[in-house]
Amino acid sequence: MKQGSHVILKKSLEEGKAKGFQVKIRGKIHYGLVVRKQEKFYAYRNECRHLSITLDLNDEQFFNAEGTHLQCQMHGATYEIENGECIAGPCVGSRLERLEIQIEENRLVVQFKEESK
Repeated sequence: MKQGSHVILKKSLEEGKAKGFQVKIRGKIHYGLVVRKQEKFYAYRNECRHLSITLDLNDEQFFNAEGTHLQCQMHGATYEIENGECIAGPCVGSRLERLEIQIEENRLVVQFKEESK
């Protein structure tokens, strides 16, 4: 497996749920998340665009109360699942960094870009 990659079994990610993960690249830990919505998968760097903290504060709580949007648990920045755009909170208009997903038969391979922070 390529450095900066993480594998998630498709069956381990239920509809309407998100799963966080971490990878190590050149000695540095990077955090990501994958969301399953309407049988599609979306992956992002797990980092709020307002502050450099994870959206879930490491407790796997990625969504707003309604479960319709990703939300930073620290300051409430709210992001569209489909495109990562911040639609409410302190960083409106910015976007979460999208990660590449390769969908294989029964698994997802998520790849951080080599030039990731």
